[in-house]
Amino acid sequence: MRSRKLKSLVIEAEQMADRGVVEINLIAQDTTIYGKDLEEDVCLEDLIEALLKINGIRWLRLLYCHPGNISERLLDIMDSEDVLCPYLDIPLQHVNVDILRAMKRELTKETPLELIERIRTGTRKISIRTTLMVGFPGETDKKFKELYDFVKLARFDHLGIFIFSSEKGIPAARLKPTVPHKEAELRKNIIMSLQKGILKRKNRQLAGHTLPVLIEGLCSETDLLLRGRTQTMAPDVDDQVLINKGEGVTGRIMPVLITDAHAYDLIGEIKDSP
Repeated sequence: MRSRKLKSLVIEAEQMADRGVVEINLIAQDTTIYGKDLEEDVCLEDLIEALLKINGIRWLRLLYCHPGNISERLLDIMDSEDVLCPYLDIPLQHVNVDILRAMKRELTKETPLELIERIRTGTRKISIRTTLMVGFPGETDKKFKELYDFVKLARFDHLGIFIFSSEKGIPAARLKPTVPHKEAELRKNIIMSLQKGILKRKNRQLAGHTLPVLIEGLCSETDLLLRGRTQTMAPDVDDQVLINKGEGVTGRIMPVLITDAHAYDLIGEIKDSP
C-alpha cells in the first residue's frame, strides 16, 4: 500500500464536497505515516490542513493512528479546528510489554497511559477509541490484571475487545503457554463489563446537552426512530444517537437535545432546523 499524492486527495475531497458530502473519513493501516513514501515533502498534518480549506466539508475524521506517531502538531490542529473531529482511533492491542513484544508490536517511549493523558491535555475534549486483545499466548492472570487496570484508568470513549485466534500458519500460533478459549471469553466479558460502567457514567453527563448530529436515516431495528452520529462517533464501529422526536433530514447535521443516555446509545430529539 502506498500514500496517494496530496493533490489527488484534495481534488477527490473537493468533488465529494460539491456532491454534498459533509463528512470525510481518512483511513489507512496507519494514517499517521501518510506521505513518508512520497517524493514530495508532505505528512498527515499537511494533508489535514489542505482538506480543512475545502468549503462544504463539515466533519473530517481520522481513523487508525499508530500510538507512536501522534504528534503535537496533530493534537494542536485537532484542538483548534472545529471541522476536524475530536476523535482518535488508536489500536493499542495490549499494554503489557512482554505481550506486545510477542505480538511484534513496536514499543513506544511513552506508555499507553502517558499517551492518553497527553491527548487529553488540550482544551477540546478528544474522544479516544481503541481495540484490545485478550487471550494472547503468555497472557497470565497478572498480565491480564495489568490490562484491566489500564482500561479502568484510561476510561476510553469507545472500546473493541477481540479474543486471540490461533490460525494455522501465523507465528503466534506456535507460542506457549496458550490461554484456554473459555478463560479468554471470561476475560473479554470482564473488560466489557468494566467498559460498560465507564460508558454509562460518561454518557449520563451528556443528558441535557444539545449536540450536532449527522442524521443517517431510519433505525435498523424500527422505523419509529431515526439514527445519527455525533462528531465523536465513527460510522459502523461506534454507538449511535437514536432520535425519537423531530423532523430529521438524512445527510444533514442537525441539533439534537440528548434526553437520555445508555451505555452504548444516546437518546435525543431534534431541536429545530439548521
